[in-house]
Amino acid sequence: MEKMNHRHQIIMKYPASWWKNMWREALPSGNGVIGASVYGAVEEETIILGHAELWHWGRKDELPDVSHTLAETRKLMDEHQFLKASWHLTNAVRESGYNTKLAARFPVAEIKLQMPCKEAFRAYQRSLNMETGEVSVKWNEGSAKYERKLFVSRSDDVIVYEIASDQHLVSGTIGLAFHPTDGGKSDQYIELEQSIEVKAEQPYVYYAGKNDDGTDFGAVMRVIPTGGQLTQTENAVRFTDCEKVLVLVKVFVTSGRNESWAKLKQELSMMNESYDRMLASHQTIHQRLFHSASMALGDGKEADWRSNEELMLEAYGGEAPTSLIEKMWAYGRYLFISGTDAQSLPFGMYGLWGGDYRLIWSHNMANENVQMMYWHAPVGGLHELMPALFNYYEQMMDDFRSNAKKLYGCRGIYIPAGTTPGIGVPNQIVPVIMNWTSAAGWLSRHYYEYYLFTGDEQFLKEKLLPFMRETALFYEDFLVVGEDGCYRYYPSVSPENTPQNFMPKD
Repeated sequence: MEKMNHRHQIIMKYPASWWKNMWREALPSGNGVIGASVYGAVEEETIILGHAELWHWGRKDELPDVSHTLAETRKLMDEHQFLKASWHLTNAVRESGYNTKLAARFPVAEIKLQMPCKEAFRAYQRSLNMETGEVSVKWNEGSAKYERKLFVSRSDDVIVYEIASDQHLVSGTIGLAFHPTDGGKSDQYIELEQSIEVKAEQPYVYYAGKNDDGTDFGAVMRVIPTGGQLTQTENAVRFTDCEKVLVLVKVFVTSGRNESWAKLKQELSMMNESYDRMLASHQTIHQRLFHSASMALGDGKEADWRSNEELMLEAYGGEAPTSLIEKMWAYGRYLFISGTDAQSLPFGMYGLWGGDYRLIWSHNMANENVQMMYWHAPVGGLHELMPALFNYYEQMMDDFRSNAKKLYGCRGIYIPAGTTPGIGVPNQIVPVIMNWTSAAGWLSRHYYEYYLFTGDEQFLKEKLLPFMRETALFYEDFLVVGEDGCYRYYPSVSPENTPQNFMPKD
């Protein structure tokens, strides 16, 4: 079992150190709804918290009826005026003043820990145990060993964080703070930053901000020392000479701060289990998902104890070690399991671990990105997490029907490549996106495979067939029969490509 465990660990010899954007190198934990990104520093630790349902800065305009352009575009194509035809629909939408913008996920807050060293540290290691979802940071200071451990509980819906040493007592200051941007400070960002409220009433810290829809989001932290004492500052809790410290954090979105603070404080006050007991409860759920499929390369007789850096250096030298390939495969599954849940939102391109406020690819892209992230799910034993994908798209069917009618004059549904919750209308107004009509057809494949793997007759009747009927209606109207008796599917484009990779100089 020891060897198997190590095969599912990512071990690193340095903290997150990317210039700016350090969150990109943080180690992730998540329960499908809440994500935590651990930087791994020794004296000043940062852990970014995210929530699947926290989005902002989207805008949804009324889509103009430009269905007349389909016949005009086809006429231009028949006349071999392909460049003009490519822009015809796009220009018609742009000229109407249409300006829909997709929303973006953004951080709830960050946990900030200050824990000064008395001596120089050595033997540093941070690791991710993909079997348990646990992130660990270890180092030695003199003769003492220190370790901080964190996971996001799937059973208790809470972030669980423990600080301990085998010899010395631990001291430090911990609180919740607004995560600063790595980019420019827009007026929207400044307004968000100014809405933040943080206060400490030990052993609790309360944090909240106001989203652009007028609702609040935030978190409550409870600090539980073993031995030692707690004091408070204005917005943090100081722990002094403790044998160990357990920190519990609960997150809320889309609700008022005062009632949420009271509710979460009550829930946290009732949590009196140890770190290990809470981890065991979480593991029962997480491991069942993680071990629903496995892959072993080579004979597996010897565990590869090398760090991620050492494995990468060998790969750069010419050939990737089989242990690195195994870890990469397991890591993809780990991220998917930790980043979505059947009743949550589908897995996104940043998962639950984005660290800024207008991440350009934080939306759901159905021009192969969504598909690639879900191809593995049924064959990998993770079909139970797929309903999030179906529920997400079904909630925007009215938008998709309107798109089909107003863009192309067709029945059925047209799903734009990019969407975010509640924004199912076109938003990336460029030819390579606007002339692509295959999202619904591609997504139908996931519905069909889910049915094949589950045999769920109710899903077949109530979800799969209705969605595929709507998809087929669009294609029935969109396709035309040419003089040669063959169906013609145009305009059309391969996603993110142009014919012969042609790009005009201007």
